[in-house]
Amino acid sequence: MDKSPELAERVEQFRKDQLAHMALEAATDEGMPDFTARAQELYQARLEKQYDLPLRLRVRVLEMNVPEGKEAEIRAQLEDIRSQVTSGKLEFQTAVMEHSQAGDLRLAQGDSYWFRKGQKSDAFFTSAESLSADKPLGEVFIDGSKAYLLGFLERKEAEVRSFDDVKAEIIAELQQEYRKDRQAVLLDSLREQYKQESGTTANAEAGLAHNEIK
Repeated sequence: MDKSPELAERVEQFRKDQLAHMALEAATDEGMPDFTARAQELYQARLEKQYDLPLRLRVRVLEMNVPEGKEAEIRAQLEDIRSQVTSGKLEFQTAVMEHSQAGDLRLAQGDSYWFRKGQKSDAFFTSAESLSADKPLGEVFIDGSKAYLLGFLERKEAEVRSFDDVKAEIIAELQQEYRKDRQAVLLDSLREQYKQESGTTANAEAGLAHNEIK
């Protein structure tokens, strides 16, 4: 099979395809400008919403429903779980998987994922904010129709990402947009060129056939 004409044909076609792809990539990148100035403009425009980052928290959540009139019972149940965890008799993640009634429990295993102020209720955020590696378990609290016990996972303090921190990713974004637009223009140009060349060839063949008929 190594000597088969079919293999040679496939290899040659692959070679042509790769050459065409490389030629298109080279033509797409041709004339690409320096996007540093534009990146600085975008950085300033996005600074407040995207790069000025507030305190971000991540906690493990044991959530229980609180039926009307059952507040004391549910609180006592959570206090008992908290006592077992603090005494080392029970791992908090195990307690979450056994007792939490959160809808996404199996998917997230109680992980809240990163959140900031305003993305959770004030009571939830305040409890989460009080946690740290030195104080990994919060106090039981009831918020609306839910009762919670939170465990510390991670904390990211407020920060402002500098232009140098994000310059590479902004420029990469701008370069990608340039390549996309440039490639669209090049492909349209090639299609038009192909149509014109095909039309010229067709007309030439028609003229030749007409002369032969004469």
